[in-house]
Amino acid sequence: MKTERNKQSLQEELKEISPLLAEQEKKNPFKVPENYFSNLSSQILEKIRIDEESKTQNSLLNRLEEWMDQIALQIFKPKFVLAGVVVLFLSITSVHYFFHPVDAPYVSPISVITDKQAEDYVADNIYLFDEEDMIVAYLAAIDPEELEMQLNRATEDDLEEYILENIDQSFFDELDI
Repeated sequence: MKTERNKQSLQEELKEISPLLAEQEKKNPFKVPENYFSNLSSQILEKIRIDEESKTQNSLLNRLEEWMDQIALQIFKPKFVLAGVVVLFLSITSVHYFFHPVDAPYVSPISVITDKQAEDYVADNIYLFDEEDMIVAYLAAIDPEELEMQLNRATEDDLEEYILENIDQSFFDELDI
């Protein structure tokens, strides 16, 4: 009784929502193909036979995979991994040693540059150099005895001429002498 009332209330609700759908005839639109059940058992047996064949093929693959896993487990034990790392290290080191001989003389890149090339570089890039650094480098390169000899040979007129030619008047104005 309860199911009858539920069906009836659902039918009424369907009429309210969609009268066209409620008026449709209630019949099964699907049909079973002819001789479906007569061929069904043979089709099922065929699928079972195919599954069994694939299992035997898969079992060979499974055994091969298990065998490979066992080999991998044996190879990747810590003692073998350590041995492999040592062999790899020795191989790389020996290749480096044989292709880069130690006896080759070291040639400084600066020794390849001629004095003319160095002078040209300094002349072209003089703005990059700090005056104080150049003075310190010059004084470091000069032998102190040689410098003293040059200063002793220079006369007062030579020094005055050098100062007038090389030092700007603004330098003296800043000295407040």
